[in-house]
Amino acid sequence: MSRASLVVVVAALALVATGCGSKPKPVTKAQYEQQLQRLGDDLVNAGSQIGQHLDIASFNQDVENFQGRLNAASKELKDVQPPANAQEPNKRLADAFHDLADALEPVKDARRQSLPKAAKAFAVARASAPARQGRAAVRQLQRRGYDVGQTASL
Repeated sequence: MSRASLVVVVAALALVATGCGSKPKPVTKAQYEQQLQRLGDDLVNAGSQIGQHLDIASFNQDVENFQGRLNAASKELKDVQPPANAQEPNKRLADAFHDLADALEPVKDARRQSLPKAAKAFAVARASAPARQGRAAVRQLQRRGYDVGQTASL
């Protein structure tokens, strides 16, 4: 390996190890509220698709789409630095979205067996610790004066 190639490889590994040097982006209260409202709208729309299609493949695709939106919302929240009084609930909400996406995996497995089993598995996920933690984080943001929009309905 040439010296130049080695330098490129080392530089690439350093970027990966440091997360490409990205730090959470500071946002104002108004910007953070807009972000929460947009994410809430997106998640409500994606979540409302679950159960619209009853065949196994489409149902499970809808669940998978919702999981993807939850993970994207989690990453987006982790990539911002809201005002100080929202930082802790923001972290909890981001973690809850990620964990809720994982908690939805049994819904797809259950749908492969039957629709009633999928409905039961979805109810379990909605009552899971990640779902409760997410709702608690949203309530905390609301108590601190944040307009969270439809995120409150998740």
